[in-house]
Amino acid sequence: AKTSTGIKDISTKLSDLSIFPNPVSKDFGLSFNLKNSDVVEAQVYSLTGELMSTLINNEQMNAGNYHRNFDINNLAEGVYTLKLTVGGVSTSQKIVKL
Repeated sequence: AKTSTGIKDISTKLSDLSIFPNPVSKDFGLSFNLKNSDVVEAQVYSLTGELMSTLINNEQMNAGNYHRNFDINNLAEGVYTLKLTVGGVSTSQKIVKL
C-alpha cells in the first residue's frame, strides 16, 4: 500500500463544489457532493486571515448532495476566502461581497 504524507486532494472527498451567487450581496448558497461520510467545516476568512464567520462547525455529514444557504449581510464589502474542510483536507474559494 502506498502511503502519502503530502497534501491530499480535496477531490477524493468532495465534488461539484459551487458558491452562488458570487459576487454576493446578502446571502449565498454553498453546494457540494460529499463522497463519503465525513466531518465538514466551512469558514469565512478575511484576506488577512482573520476568521469572520463559521458556517459549518465540525459537522458529521453523510455521503450525498448538500445545499446550504448562508447570510453574510453583516460582513463589510470586499473579498473573502471561504475555506471548506472535509475530513482534515481543505480547499479555499474566493467570495466577493458587494
